Amino acid sequence: MSNITLFNFEGAAVRAMQIDGEPYVVGKDVAEALGYSDTTNAIKQHCKGGAKHHPLPTGGGVQEMRVLSEPDVLRLIVNSKLPAAVRFERWVFEDVLPSIRKTGGYSVNLADPAQLRQVLLGYTEKVIALESQVSVMEPKVEALNRIALADGSMCLTDAAKHLQVQPKWLFRWLQEHQWIYRRAGGSGFIGYQSRIQVGYLEHKVSTVERSDGSTKATEQVRVMAKGLAKLAEMLSSKEVA
Repeated sequence: MSNITLFNFEGAAVRAMQIDGEPYVVGKDVAEALGYSDTTNAIKQHCKGGAKHHPLPTGGGVQEMRVLSEPDVLRLIVNSKLPAAVRFERWVFEDVLPSIRKTGGYSVNLADPAQLRQVLLGYTEKVIALESQVSVMEPKVEALNRIALADGSMCLTDAAKHLQVQPKWLFRWLQEHQWIYRRAGGSGFIGYQSRIQVGYLEHKVSTVERSDGSTKATEQVRVMAKGLAKLAEMLSSKEVA
């Protein structure tokens, strides 16, 4: 694995390395530093060079990540609407990339109070932003945990009301994402066994008395509390299972 160097641009951390003697930077880091909200789409849309991936250590272990050569870095800079894009371009092409070529890395001069202050301020701002995100998410997480630990179940229509979506939309979404299905010739929905086994769904059998005194057993798929919490989490993050 190549020697990876972490450097800082106005508070944004960007990883860089040498591959076969040429400098490369992590595409996601560059796109974030340039203010792109959807980094994956920005790289796919603007970077025309051959896609190159490199194993990099992350919080979830070593992952193959897209790295960019100089031309693709420039393409992201040109298409960025961030006012600091001009400063980023000058910094990358006049300072960082030449330094990586010469030494294989880029380092901040910690003896320089100005550079040290910039690095510390950048990381402090990131910590404050993360703490703010956590404080916003905590009530939502607690609510989901309370729902997941609750007892009982509800029909799909009631689940749609709790999730604040149209019942028809939820029925279609559950079918598309393999939560429920219909047997050939059947009229009612059935839950996938995998969703039942993990406690997301259940089948409830009820006995209905006919007008002639006979009885009929009906089966209904219902959403468990744990399933409702999972659906709320998936729909809020647009996760696809």
